[in-house]
Amino acid sequence: MTTVFALDRTFEAVLASFAPPVVGMLAERLYGYKLARSAAGGGGVDERAAAVDVEMERHSATSLARAIYTSIAVPMALCCAIYSFMYCTYPKDREVARAEAARDRGGHGGEGSDSEDEGDGERKLLPQ
Repeated sequence: MTTVFALDRTFEAVLASFAPPVVGMLAERLYGYKLARSAAGGGGVDERAAAVDVEMERHSATSLARAIYTSIAVPMALCCAIYSFMYCTYPKDREVARAEAARDRGGHGGEGSDSEDEGDGERKLLPQ
């Protein structure tokens, strides 16, 4: 179980390292994020230009929010589907594991008490 848990954490960390670039690409290419450019003119900023800047910032904020939501919702839905599939296959896998454990205990001829203790613990932990 520790190996499976370590692999799970490793895959999650590796995939999480790709999140910032994915959010950036989604925001720019899919949702139309525009980088704000400061006014370089020597004159004062008129109210019309300020209103356009505010609207552009709102659009960019909305684009970024949608990109973050997409980058969270899609992997979460994928994980939900995978874990749902695992939940459906668990009873069969449990029976296979029990059959293998019974076969291993039968092959030892009751030599070690460790295998018998593990079998009792297995019955307590696994639902019937």
